[in-house]
Amino acid sequence: MARWSSRVVFEHPFRDLLTTIAGYTAVALERARLLQHRHDVAHVLQTALLTDLPTPDGVTLDGAYVPAVLGDQVGGDWYDALVLPSGDVAVTIGDVTGHDIDAAALMGQLRSLLRGYLWRDDRTPAQTLAQLDAANVGTGVRATASVLLARVGAPGADGSRTLTWSSAGHPPAFVVRASGAVQRLEGQRDLILGVAPGAARNDHTAELWPGDTVVLYTDGLVERRGEDLHRGLDRLAAVLAGGGPGAGATGEPVAAAAHDGPPRVVPVQVVRALVPGDLHEDDIAVLTLRVDPV
Repeated sequence: MARWSSRVVFEHPFRDLLTTIAGYTAVALERARLLQHRHDVAHVLQTALLTDLPTPDGVTLDGAYVPAVLGDQVGGDWYDALVLPSGDVAVTIGDVTGHDIDAAALMGQLRSLLRGYLWRDDRTPAQTLAQLDAANVGTGVRATASVLLARVGAPGADGSRTLTWSSAGHPPAFVVRASGAVQRLEGQRDLILGVAPGAARNDHTAELWPGDTVVLYTDGLVERRGEDLHRGLDRLAAVLAGGGPGAGATGEPVAAAAHDGPPRVVPVQVVRALVPGDLHEDDIAVLTLRVDPV
């Protein structure tokens, strides 16, 4: 009786080809594993740096971070808020150049420096940014970054609060008034950090009333390749002014319903309204501060 063997014997050239293919496959799998590990580490780093926002009395804070669709899916964009020893609420948003794990690491160092100065010293935003810029270079961090730093004071007898801000080359903030009107906070944009420590920096002020919402964001929300920045700012203003279904490119509402007073602007819905799908090539961060209605 004939006996069949299940063993397959390959000719010498074919055996060498299979060995080569197996080697390439093993290398590709190892690279994929390392890339996934790098992505996981980067994601953990970004999540750790974007800590939970505080819940100060009379103010509602909300934030969103959306990474770029390419690269490590982390970057140099961040938002932060602190209730200071004086009782003021400090909010900041910034964008370190780059959108990879190196930018995220620089962002973490810059953010930590800023937090320390805010907590220790009762200075104006312009003074704090000047101090941060000097330390940025003096300590060897040397990050180039745009930052907008603002402080919201305690309420006055009429419920109003003073907003004081300074911009280190950052796009202007907006205020969505309780009436629905949208105001762009115009003011001089000073030099970004990391370029010329010691350059003059300026403070600006505006009054906030119950129901008003301050909207801070990074340039990934409004900038488009080959398009003037003002068009992006106008588009954001239109979305904030709409505040309801159909206001954005996706038709999603950008505000959440409220039982009393004006609706609350929701950062993640602002992002979806302006940047539908996976079209963004840059990181995006949005932070809102709402003075609670009385």
